Amino acid sequence: MKRHSVWVAVGILAALGVWLYFDLKQPVREPGENPKVSDLAGIKADDVRRIEVTRESGTLTLARNGASWVIESPIKAAADAETVKSALEGLLDQSSDYVMEQAPKDLGRYGLAKPTKTITLIGPGKRVVMQIGSQDPGKSSVFTRLAESGKVFLAGSYTVEAIADKQPDELRDKTILSIPRDKIEFVRIRRPDGALALTKVGSKWELTEPVQAPADEFAADGIVDALSSLKADKFVAADATDLKRYGLHAPKLSVEIRAAGGAQYGLRIGKEAAAGASLYASRVSDADVVELAKTTFDALNKTLGDLRSKKLLDVQTDAVERMSVVSRKVRWEVRKSGADWVFVTPGPNKKADAIDVDNAILDAAGSADRWVADNPSEADLGRYGLVQPEVVVTFTLKGGTVKKLELGKKDKSGDRYARGSDTGASVYVMGSYVTDRLETVPKTSK
Repeated sequence: MKRHSVWVAVGILAALGVWLYFDLKQPVREPGENPKVSDLAGIKADDVRRIEVTRESGTLTLARNGASWVIESPIKAAADAETVKSALEGLLDQSSDYVMEQAPKDLGRYGLAKPTKTITLIGPGKRVVMQIGSQDPGKSSVFTRLAESGKVFLAGSYTVEAIADKQPDELRDKTILSIPRDKIEFVRIRRPDGALALTKVGSKWELTEPVQAPADEFAADGIVDALSSLKADKFVAADATDLKRYGLHAPKLSVEIRAAGGAQYGLRIGKEAAAGASLYASRVSDADVVELAKTTFDALNKTLGDLRSKKLLDVQTDAVERMSVVSRKVRWEVRKSGADWVFVTPGPNKKADAIDVDNAILDAAGSADRWVADNPSEADLGRYGLVQPEVVVTFTLKGGTVKKLELGKKDKSGDRYARGSDTGASVYVMGSYVTDRLETVPKTSK
């Protein structure tokens, strides 16, 4: 036990000796005065046009073309420009943790006699070779040597690893689809149980398959957002010949996209990958297989009920001239008189609280919770309580247009079946709170 303790003490003293050696040779600096790596290397991130990384696993080469980066070896592929830019800036814009005033004679002590990794940065008239050595005792930095000048300094381990240890697939541009969202005009989503189509009409989205109906703008925008800049989680295989292996011969979901000018795109999504958090996918235009996050699949895997508009009445508060509510519990009606609302019943000509009336209009003209059915039979309407509705809301708009909201029986959750004059015979469900508020007569106002 004593012998063991002695060796532990010797190890600690040796580590402290290394640090004391550095500290005694390091000039005293104010915080933040250590030079940046870019100053030591003589090259800035914006000036780098080529990166060459050598390591035991092989060589990684990236080249810049304007604002874009490409991987030249060991594969040929587009690189993610933001990832490369961030890695370069992280490496060169950091302040060095420590700079040796004189080049050490014993490079082996710092893992620099035969470095296993080098990072070569090439810019206009400049070639900088950074040799990467061993970690410092604290393991937060690595000894780094500039091959030309012999200067040795400590650079942050994380920033060095962000370039020196990256695999090609980690640097690849993972964009699968890149379409300006405002250029997308048509989306068809096919699933084993049928297809849904969204078509842009003016500035609005409409469902055009399997029914013609207004689309829910938020749901439609969610699909367009997901498709306009679709990124893979991981690359799996290039030019796969066995699509059945990935469930892509009979996709769970496929998407057709048409953009302004006639450009067309396609995506297919197959079975779940091994971990279950992603699914295999590929563009229709090629057989490169990737993994897509399950959240992306969920964003696209929408039903008819998800995509159709749930707004039963297109009514604006300032367009309403008259409103009435008739139910088994209450009956009230108001009309517009100048800037005020006045009762027709109860209490004719009494002034009604404007906020209460406006809130009632917003409740009745709000969105339903969910869609239930299109073109129900008379028997179904009876089952929903809509042959003889329990609550009827009538709006008379400027110009004489009349619109109605009918609320029927409660479903199992306590919400009510509903239909509106702007959605034809289609049946929806509205929250029970809507009925509760409509059956509350507005207060009178002085």
